[in-house]
Amino acid sequence: MKEKFYNSHGCNTAQVTLCANGKEIDLFYHLNDNPVQHIWQDLHTDSEQFYMGVSHSLSRDEIISDLAQLCISVGEPVLTPLVTQEQLNALHNKFVLNESTNNTHTAEWEKINLYIHALEAVEISNFAEYDVSVVFYKNPTPQSVPLKEEHKLWLTTENKWGRLLLGYGTIGKDWIDISIDNDNLQDLNVQSTISAETLMCFGVEQPYTFADKKKFYQWATESEFIVPLDNLNKLALGRYMLGELIITDVFLEYNPNVSDWYVPNHKCKLTWGIDVIGSHPQVTAIKFFNSDLYFETLIKHTHYD
Repeated sequence: MKEKFYNSHGCNTAQVTLCANGKEIDLFYHLNDNPVQHIWQDLHTDSEQFYMGVSHSLSRDEIISDLAQLCISVGEPVLTPLVTQEQLNALHNKFVLNESTNNTHTAEWEKINLYIHALEAVEISNFAEYDVSVVFYKNPTPQSVPLKEEHKLWLTTENKWGRLLLGYGTIGKDWIDISIDNDNLQDLNVQSTISAETLMCFGVEQPYTFADKKKFYQWATESEFIVPLDNLNKLALGRYMLGELIITDVFLEYNPNVSDWYVPNHKCKLTWGIDVIGSHPQVTAIKFFNSDLYFETLIKHTHYD
């Protein structure tokens, strides 16, 4: 039975170390045995330094304040507190144009892009304060690897709490982002490479399976744009699966009731994110090894009295 939990390439367990709220914590993931994860793992095998994405748990005011300073640094008008989606779409389009043509103030524009997406996430979510998802990057950034059509087998739109997903790592927006923002197609750019960008999901889950797909389908069938519903490879909806969180003592010390951690949107998950991860986590290390940790944890928790 244990052999089912080992991978055909690389290791089956990742240990991600974070410094969060003044404490160091180790999170363990069982890595999915698929070619996208294999490539991602190879990219991170020698990772020693990291930089972070923008936390969506920052308040709206904090995001707008930081975004204003970045706009000043690149010579753009400061957005007013009453920011509209149209303004964000226009600013994002300037980011795309700058990346593809000017390449001036590149670092600042890349941060602007991250803050735009963080603000959009805050605006559209009724539970933004509980989204402490972590995005991290390898520093320096390694060369990306082209995606193959067969890799799309491992796409998922289900950003469930505890999942480890490949980051978008692409200048522009995917079809789901276009639908959420009701943006034009100028910035459409379907992900075509595997990078070291990584997403650790710690947010509120959708109330039922395929909720995101349902919402997208409704938009696509009513949209003025020609959405390739007849060619799902061109849609490439979702993010690529890398792994699943293992419920270790880091969680049981916070709430010892094991079964709670397997309940979608249980209160302990959401409060743990706020209390333990917070809004300014820093990934300090990642290492890979083979273990029976996931197998043994599932067996133990299945028979928990």
